[in-house]
Amino acid sequence: MSISTQKTDVQSVLIQKNNHLLRDVEVQKLTGVRKTRRADLMRNGKFSQPIKICGGRTNYWLASEIDQFIAAQIAQHRTEQAEKLAQLASDPFNVLMNALAGKSAPAAHEQESSRGVVNPNDAMYQTGMNEGGI
Repeated sequence: MSISTQKTDVQSVLIQKNNHLLRDVEVQKLTGVRKTRRADLMRNGKFSQPIKICGGRTNYWLASEIDQFIAAQIAQHRTEQAEKLAQLASDPFNVLMNALAGKSAPAAHEQESSRGVVNPNDAMYQTGMNEGGI
């Protein structure tokens, strides 16, 4: 059996296993998305439409479609994070500051203090203020 055949078999088993129906409450627990936001996403085509059984009023979703939505959200989040890190790394100021500090990624308060922004929570400034300094 080839790898592509095995992959297809695994996918079909997963789809069959996950094709049970979920109600609103279960979808909200899995996705963290409430009804009103879901309605906006459905209008924009970013969330699957509900299934109504026998013309009833209750909405159901296929678990496999919800799994696909969650996977897409994870992929989107990871792509955005990678783009932000690439942008941060391409900023010459950040690259120079990292090289001078010998660090791979400066913390936000370190960036501010290196640009001349005084952080009133720094211990150096607090002791000066306690002694009647600054």
